[in-house]
Amino acid sequence: MSTQPQLQPQMAPVQHPYDMTTPGEPAGYRIPAQYRRPLGEFPRDKRRAGWFYAFASVTSLILTIFMPLTGLSGIFGLTAIPSVAAVVLGIVALVKLGRYPQTIYAGKTKVCAWVGIIGGVLGTLIALSLTVLFITIDF
Repeated sequence: MSTQPQLQPQMAPVQHPYDMTTPGEPAGYRIPAQYRRPLGEFPRDKRRAGWFYAFASVTSLILTIFMPLTGLSGIFGLTAIPSVAAVVLGIVALVKLGRYPQTIYAGKTKVCAWVGIIGGVLGTLIALSLTVLFITIDF
């Protein structure tokens, strides 16, 4: 065995091991140093309040599109349920987005919310017209 001491590589101290900042983010969103977690400064969601409602709105719209393919729409107009949910969730997303300061995800949230609202309205109209059509047709 060797009696020579092992050499440790000299490394400069790292103040911020991870860069968790978002380009264009206002300084008011940055967490002060005394409140940061040890491995960075990303303890919150930067998408803000309306994002999840907008995403759920688009998801309801996708469910609306695929329900007739599975045969679940039928006479009862079950396709109108996720269509109405898409409209309601889109409106809630826009309301929540308007209450809080804007972030870089605000544009994506607005687009998802409006896609859910417009698609939900069209899906509701189509579901109700198909329901009326199926009720009036004699088999």
